Amino acid sequence: MRKNSTHSATDLMERRLRRRYPIALNLEYRMLSGSQVMRAGLGATVDLSSSGVLFQCQHPLPTQAYVELRIDWPFLLDGVRPLRFNVQGCVVRSDDRGTAILTCGYEFRLCSTRIAPATAGFHR
Repeated sequence: MRKNSTHSATDLMERRLRRRYPIALNLEYRMLSGSQVMRAGLGATVDLSSSGVLFQCQHPLPTQAYVELRIDWPFLLDGVRPLRFNVQGCVVRSDDRGTAILTCGYEFRLCSTRIAPATAGFHR
């Protein structure tokens, strides 16, 4: 006889293979279809891991969409030069907690300007 589990389906889905780090950083996103930008906007990260990013933006993005994120990194290179963390991935979930992407590539780049904070209207 099988015992009833005390874990809900949501609890099981929330178990992560990679540790997530809660951090709020400004970002710009672009949803692409081939080389064409279908949607672009501002947002903020909720958390990061080595395999994905959860972020909030004004409008939910469709599942399976290809997305590029440009995230302001909080540390300066050599204490002087601002860095941007560029991430590419596919949307795996978009709900009231935010949009989650599974990362397929990333790189750090030098940048000359910081991303302006998004002021309001995030889906929560």
